[in-house]
Amino acid sequence: MKFKTFMVAKAVVCLALGVPIFFAPVFLYGLFGAMLGAGGAFVGREYAAAMLGAMFMTWLVRDVTDPTLQKPILWWLLVYDLIGAVITLIAITSGVLNWLGWGAFAIYLFFAVGGAYLLFFKSQST
Repeated sequence: MKFKTFMVAKAVVCLALGVPIFFAPVFLYGLFGAMLGAGGAFVGREYAAAMLGAMFMTWLVRDVTDPTLQKPILWWLLVYDLIGAVITLIAITSGVLNWLGWGAFAIYLFFAVGGAYLLFFKSQST
């Protein structure tokens, strides 16, 4: 996978999930089995803001070819996705999220593995 492809994929996923979470967090999290009150809706919208920020960042850096610039971007995304995967796995196994949570976990895991691959195994400047 190329750096550009990875950034565009991350941007698309963040847009596709960030917008619905921003506008309908109670409904969307309800599909996943999590019931949100007013505080949960607020936190959901803040998470959507982070996702939309990640979307803009990944879209704007998609053409970066300098490995010294790519590395910190990939590290940021790797940490973000690893933490997201762990939090989601805990939510699933503790019963906060239903079986649909496995889809969210898979997305986090995909981007964590992809980021690790680009960081540690892929030749530079791709």
